[in-house]
Amino acid sequence: MVRTIAVLMWKHAVVRKRRFILTAVSLVSPVLFFVLLFTLRNELNPAPGSLQAEGIIQRTEQIRLSDNTPIELESPIMDSTILYHPESPLTNMLMDEVGEKLLLKRLQTLPVRKGSMSTDGYIPYTNETQMLSFVNIMKRGDAVIIFHNLNTDTWPTKLNYTIRMKEDFGTKSYESVDSIPNSHKMFGLQYLTFMRIQWAIDSSYIKKQSGSDVNQTVSLQEFPYYKTAHNDMLPIICKILEAMCWLSLLLVFVDLMCRLLAERSSGIQELIKMVGVYPHIIGFCHYLNVLPSGLMFSIGGTILLKIHPAIIPNTNGFYLFLMLILYFNTVIILAFVCSYIVKSTEFGATLGVIAYGLLWAPMRLLQGYNLPHLLRLLTGFLPHVPMVWFWRELCLVEMNGSGITINTMFMTNYRNNESVFQCYAFLVIQNILYVCLAGYLSMVRPGQYGQALPWNFMCKKKTADAGKKDVCDTHSEVRRGSKSNQVSPTTSFVDNDSDNPFRKKEHHKTDKTDSDSIDLIQSDGQYFEEPPAGMKVGIFVDNVTKVYPNNKALKNVTLKVFEGEITVLVGHNGAGKTTLMSIITGMTSPTSGQVYVHGYNTMTEQHLVRKHIGLCPQHNMFFPDLTLQEHIMFFTMLKRGSYAEARESSRRLAEQLGLEDKLGELCAALSGGMKRRAQLACALAGDADVLVLDEPTSGLDVESRRELWDLLLSLRGARTVLLSTHFMEEADVLGDRVAALHAGELRCFATTMYLKKAVGDGYRLTLTTNGPPKVDAITEKVVERVPDATLKEKTMNSISYNLPATATSSFSKLFSMLEKNRAKLHIDSIGVGVSTLEEVFLKLCSDVDAPSETDGLDHNTPDTRPVATETTISLNGSYQNNEAERDLEIYFKSLQGVTHLKVTGPLLYLRQLKVLFMRQLCFVLHRKWIFLIMQVILPILLIFIATSHMN
Repeated sequence: MVRTIAVLMWKHAVVRKRRFILTAVSLVSPVLFFVLLFTLRNELNPAPGSLQAEGIIQRTEQIRLSDNTPIELESPIMDSTILYHPESPLTNMLMDEVGEKLLLKRLQTLPVRKGSMSTDGYIPYTNETQMLSFVNIMKRGDAVIIFHNLNTDTWPTKLNYTIRMKEDFGTKSYESVDSIPNSHKMFGLQYLTFMRIQWAIDSSYIKKQSGSDVNQTVSLQEFPYYKTAHNDMLPIICKILEAMCWLSLLLVFVDLMCRLLAERSSGIQELIKMVGVYPHIIGFCHYLNVLPSGLMFSIGGTILLKIHPAIIPNTNGFYLFLMLILYFNTVIILAFVCSYIVKSTEFGATLGVIAYGLLWAPMRLLQGYNLPHLLRLLTGFLPHVPMVWFWRELCLVEMNGSGITINTMFMTNYRNNESVFQCYAFLVIQNILYVCLAGYLSMVRPGQYGQALPWNFMCKKKTADAGKKDVCDTHSEVRRGSKSNQVSPTTSFVDNDSDNPFRKKEHHKTDKTDSDSIDLIQSDGQYFEEPPAGMKVGIFVDNVTKVYPNNKALKNVTLKVFEGEITVLVGHNGAGKTTLMSIITGMTSPTSGQVYVHGYNTMTEQHLVRKHIGLCPQHNMFFPDLTLQEHIMFFTMLKRGSYAEARESSRRLAEQLGLEDKLGELCAALSGGMKRRAQLACALAGDADVLVLDEPTSGLDVESRRELWDLLLSLRGARTVLLSTHFMEEADVLGDRVAALHAGELRCFATTMYLKKAVGDGYRLTLTTNGPPKVDAITEKVVERVPDATLKEKTMNSISYNLPATATSSFSKLFSMLEKNRAKLHIDSIGVGVSTLEEVFLKLCSDVDAPSETDGLDHNTPDTRPVATETTISLNGSYQNNEAERDLEIYFKSLQGVTHLKVTGPLLYLRQLKVLFMRQLCFVLHRKWIFLIMQVILPILLIFIATSHMN
């Protein structure tokens, strides 16, 4: 494991070195905002002399009241109306004195408000109806005063009265709104009008009783609190730190998410798993790759916050570092989770930014709500929430002068918040929870090339174990308990009639086609050759079916690839070759059936299977930042060997494949043919004993293909090779055995000679004529010597016949007769050859026979015999009609006399602009939903969220 981690980290180091600019940015960006805050610390931290420490009790509002002038506090109170009750000489006298102090005049009628206009003054009300009508229209600042003991003609010794106002004094709340441990900023304003009216009444009553003015200073203060020297900018600093921690890791998050998504989408990650690397090791190395950015974020951020004069002076730096590193781990693990949710790399960076913003949204939406304690604890599982809790608590304990300590970290000071200890606890829980979630998603959403498990696979564990036991019982001969991981020599997949898996497969076959010829092929098993006794099985495909939503890619395929042999898999495009190979290598899971490699089940023992397999996929899979030599060395070191051995092995392998001049070039910059060679080199790296090569020679020139054939032939006897190809010549040259797939069904599995004898038409006689061939005359002569001959094909100046292999004794007489009648039949040349593998393939893997194949030679009815159409069958199964080609040629000839006006100048530019606009319009219509979301809805939504947040 240590060696594997070392190899993967070597790969990451090479990429980091090659992409040095991105490396530098990823290291600097996490600490960049801390540097900016550090440069502004002098502006954010006031000078030491400006900090005040006045003792235990702090005065908040000082109000001086006088009997000669109106009460002036922070601002005059305007637009106030006072109703009082009852109306008596004493109350009128007292309210006249109050009105003089408050600069209010006596009103004659109740005020009537129209719009925003109102009348300032005081007036008695005589009944309850007047009071209720006033209450319905009164606003803040208005008051109703009820005197309880001024009904007599003498002043009472104790004045008893009630003041009613339309004001919420917040008497039920004992906490400040912003949780800052000092006086409530709005406390004096909340009680301003009430206090002025109350003091005006009291001072007027005292003056009437004593006959002298009152000169009293009144101080209004909340409950005393302990106040020390602190920085009033700390709340703003902590708000900035919340946003800084979120923004600092944005680039690291998006870069890691895009890199993971690119590796998974390209299939290179599955290619790494193919050599036995565990998925969690790959993820752990990705984490180690970004850990330097995390250390810069946590250590660098802590140092910048603690350098004197410190922005956070009282809290120990270890507590800051611990929170920052835990938060960094949470963000990185979230990048793993998001990379499994997104499928396409097309909008990887954009979706990464959106995902990062959406993960911040729940915290912002919940801010300001007074949630129950249990529900608030549940929000701690959401991303970023514990980080915000931490900075809020730190703000208060710093303002109290203590900072975060062992004693304060268990206490909650901020309203609707949790303690620092709970922040740490929830960050640790988030790390564990998100790791489990990423691991689960890696199994159920591994990407296009991975082997996906059902979403509820954990609930099916017992069923899976039982199925595994049944499989092992059924195929006990595969495993046999051999320590060498090979099938026992006594194992016989061959093939008594009762045990022949191919024959058994046909008897139990349920998927039928409409073609009678296909039914014949599937029913008799004549195209499946029994292998020699004692052959060891390297790959065993047992009754595998793969069903996609729109089609059935494989239908009950059973196949055995023997050790030391090259087995060639042929088939039309879409026949299921790549699907079968992906299932064998574990990149795709079968819908049903089992696959064994050296006796190991690819479904349940992938880590053991992948140590033996080397894969050359159909599509090139490379790291974009590694050279060819680094690719070969990487896969070699993952399997076996040291750095020096891998370097020497890469040079030797490159020489064998003709790539010695390309060792220092990036694989992404190679030509198509060179990329195929490079991909094959990666498969051969590390001496894998089972090679699965999916069209390894596609894109190669003739000479390179021949060289590659020699290389593959040199592997015969030493390795088990399964190879797919579209070249029948290649299958004939390389294949010890050939398996043909058609529409997901296995049509044949045998040696090439066996198939040619079983399927081939014997020999082909080809006659080239001077002018159109005389079909009837030539056919008559051929059938005269070889009665079983059949017409194969007729073109403009040639004609072909199939001659049975049993009629070879008549060939000399046939050739002599044709030579004698050469002038009469206008024959230019005579040729004969054996049936090719291509003919065998086309006969076995075509649901519709060519018309010429069914044409018989009937001399009795020459006029009614169907004329052979000029049709040829291409290798991919399509039919090419020569008559259609001639019609197309005639059409082009007819256009030769037509003159076309050449467009130049502005008209050319307008036409080009029109075509480009139409192309763009077609693209938008084709991707209308993505365009609507990304270009219309998303910008509006982001503007709305940003505006709402700022407001």
